[in-house]
Amino acid sequence: MSVLLEGLAFIAGIDRILDMACTVLNVIGNSLAVLVISKWEGQFGAEKQKDYQIEIKQAA
Repeated sequence: MSVLLEGLAFIAGIDRILDMACTVLNVIGNSLAVLVISKWEGQFGAEKQKDYQIEIKQAA
């Protein structure tokens, strides 16, 4: 009986780590999709991007 409980605890721990990795991958994929579609549609603001990058460098 204790082997079953230890196995369940191990699987639950691994599942949590894999779930976090899936979430990170989904966020990156969604962010990339927004950039690709906005460039494809001609809505991407290159000037806003440059201003944002300058802002980040100044904050660091």
